[in-house]
Amino acid sequence: MKDLINIETKNINSELIQTINARDLHAFLEITTRFNDWINRRITEYDFEENIDYIIVENLHYSNLSSAKSRQRPMKDYCISINMAKEL
Repeated sequence: MKDLINIETKNINSELIQTINARDLHAFLEITTRFNDWINRRITEYDFEENIDYIIVENLHYSNLSSAKSRQRPMKDYCISINMAKEL
């Protein structure tokens, strides 16, 4: 059986915890609000805490692959605990 959303084990607050990528959850739930607005509102609304409920990982991302002027930009990925994902 294939997982609907990829689960990874990450180190959060010195514990190995199963996490998912918040962008994957956002897409799976078909949220129409822009990702950054959605995740920031939810973190505030539910009082989630960084390094307890989630960690932020910065990755490089190409902004527009179809453009000849495409360049890499930093993008924040949120690795959220399974418990946090259930609340969202």
